[in-house]
Amino acid sequence: MFWPKPPNRIEFNPPSFPNGHFLQFDFPLLDDSHHALLSLAFALALGTFLIVIARRLKLPTIVLLLGGGIGVGPEGLGWIDPEALGGFLPIIVSLAVGIILFEGGLTLDLKGYLKGSLVIKRLLSIGVLTTWAGAAIAVRYFLKVDIAVALLAGSLVIVTGPTVIVPILKRIRVKPRLHHILHWEGVLIDAIGVFIALLCFEWVTAQTGGPALMNFAIRTLSGLGLGLVGGWVIYLALKWRIAPDSMVNSFALAMAVLLFGLAESIRSEAGLLAVTVAGLVVGSRHPIDLHRIREFKGEIVELLIGLLFMLLSSRLELDQFRTFGEEGLRAVIFLILVVRPVGVILCTWGSGLNWREKAFLSWVAPRGIVAASMASLFALALAKEDLGFDPRIIETFTYSVIVVTVVLQGFTAGMVAWVLRLRSAEPRGWMVLGAHEFGQTVANFLSNHSGAKAVLLDRNPVATETAAHAGHTVITGDALEPENLLGRPEMQHVGNLLALTDNSELNELACHRWSETIDRQNLYRWSTDGSSRSHRLTNGQPIWSELPHPALVAGELSLRESSISEYTVEDPTKLPAQTIPLMVARDERIRTVGTAGSFNFKRGDNVLLLHRTGSYLARALAGGALVNMEGKDFLNPFPKLVAAAKVLHPKLDTKQILADLEARATSFPTEIEKGVYVPNADAENLPTRICMLGRDPEFNQLAFLVLSPPANNDGHLTTLSEIARLCHQPEHREALLKAADHPRAVAYARDHAHTL
Repeated sequence: MFWPKPPNRIEFNPPSFPNGHFLQFDFPLLDDSHHALLSLAFALALGTFLIVIARRLKLPTIVLLLGGGIGVGPEGLGWIDPEALGGFLPIIVSLAVGIILFEGGLTLDLKGYLKGSLVIKRLLSIGVLTTWAGAAIAVRYFLKVDIAVALLAGSLVIVTGPTVIVPILKRIRVKPRLHHILHWEGVLIDAIGVFIALLCFEWVTAQTGGPALMNFAIRTLSGLGLGLVGGWVIYLALKWRIAPDSMVNSFALAMAVLLFGLAESIRSEAGLLAVTVAGLVVGSRHPIDLHRIREFKGEIVELLIGLLFMLLSSRLELDQFRTFGEEGLRAVIFLILVVRPVGVILCTWGSGLNWREKAFLSWVAPRGIVAASMASLFALALAKEDLGFDPRIIETFTYSVIVVTVVLQGFTAGMVAWVLRLRSAEPRGWMVLGAHEFGQTVANFLSNHSGAKAVLLDRNPVATETAAHAGHTVITGDALEPENLLGRPEMQHVGNLLALTDNSELNELACHRWSETIDRQNLYRWSTDGSSRSHRLTNGQPIWSELPHPALVAGELSLRESSISEYTVEDPTKLPAQTIPLMVARDERIRTVGTAGSFNFKRGDNVLLLHRTGSYLARALAGGALVNMEGKDFLNPFPKLVAAAKVLHPKLDTKQILADLEARATSFPTEIEKGVYVPNADAENLPTRICMLGRDPEFNQLAFLVLSPPANNDGHLTTLSEIARLCHQPEHREALLKAADHPRAVAYARDHAHTL
């Protein structure tokens, strides 16, 4: 029963009204357009809601969407009536599928294919052809359809989409080699399967009359040509920053929709091929805003998937599956039990995989969202043509394969992996975001005690190359794009994330992105405030908020201003003085110490300790000296201070330093407060940052000469900042002027600079 269509006029004549007068109300109630709008709105809302429920319960999304669509469609409650949309339904479906395919092209990682194993490359070539031919033979033999229709039906079940296989792999945790193969097959095969399906569809529709070959060529070439040109136009527009940053996402979406419309205006259904090719072009060129566009498109695609499945699955009739009958079921079983195993055997020949691994690959090949969307879209389009067969047979076959593979394989994959002894242990490895020296030092501790090699991830190729030379496992990539990293062999043992970038908001966002892959209680991040604004575990647990930016700590370690050591606890009530505990290894597990004093240590714990020697200013003063000066010296304090530094570090190039100081003084005054001068420069052959403190107590004048090794800007600027904050208060200037000797001046700076 569908939504009721009440009359447009209601008359009401209460008996208490005299003279037979009546009340008359005119209502613009649910006409056909309102009925269509309500069905569309309900489909969008319910589809999104079911996706949320599936994610929460960790169930295959497609199962809930299919069941929900049938349940609220004409065969069930009748809340959604796809027929109410009339001729707009194919348009909505076609446009939505086009956007989904454009997003699929954007996320395709060609490097993943090039770096993939021989088995992956075979699955994407020999395996694709075997599945296509085997499925076509099954449909042709069991369902008695024309060979062109059989080939089209076979092309629709080539794909094993990542939206289905990735959750299964996450749940069952198979051996790394199997995980790698299945993941990359699912990620890369979508575009290949769609391309073949589109070509088959073009061929089938071209047989309806007229110059068949010409129609086929026009559709194919227009889709390919517009896709290539449009993809390059979108890429160049992004590269040249034509659209402002706030409109990059909407610009890319609008261009994809325009491209789809232009291709459709040339030949119907050519738009799908065009947007797929355009997405491949843009994704392969990696424009600077690609990750933002992928994120935006991913959110849009989630909405469209929910909408599509509510509309499409509500169209399904139980009678078409009854008509499908035993012969159709045999075709599905033949595909699962014969075609897939034959393809796996051919693709794994001579690969070194054992029979148990081959058996698992043969069993797990669930079909997903792209196959269903394309099948319904083709069924809608073919229904307009007089082809001599019922186009719903293609849709029925595809949905039957989806339901059987998702339900059967999805719920039994874990048991099959257990029986075949292919389950891997719970991943205890760590991924550290930030390949600086601090991240490397933490990664060493994690590798030694977690039972798996820690992985360092950074977008800076120089940092990752340096870490790789130091013997670390590194990946150069974007932490905000987990979909491009999950299939890598280095990631198979990763079950924890530690974000150590200097941007606390980026750390929080990275944890949120990885929360669907890594258990939420295993997400950690450095944060400036030690709290999460949203108080959600998906944003990671904030730790080490008492530390400065990780890059500053890394600079301290490289200059030996700080040190990290491993300590075995003997007395749980005390740790070495002036140290900050970072991590604890106990019973082959790693625990982070969120804040100082928040952890109960036990005898035998291995603790990672950070020792920081006071503030930046105090450390710099400790490496320098106290220089007593007279008032006249402050007319030009550079020579006397540099000469004193030369005594401590004979290799200093005093001429170059003085020239740099003079040049800088012309642009930036060295006097920051009345009577306080802060000349500063970089200095070659200097092992660590130093600060020479010149003073004249009689005239209340101070000069801080700060010299730093090159490429240590963070520590240098932090030291200058501490000097400015300390000398801004008269009592601190007075204390430094009256300090009896250099050690007492250093002690005063250590005790007060870090508290400001």
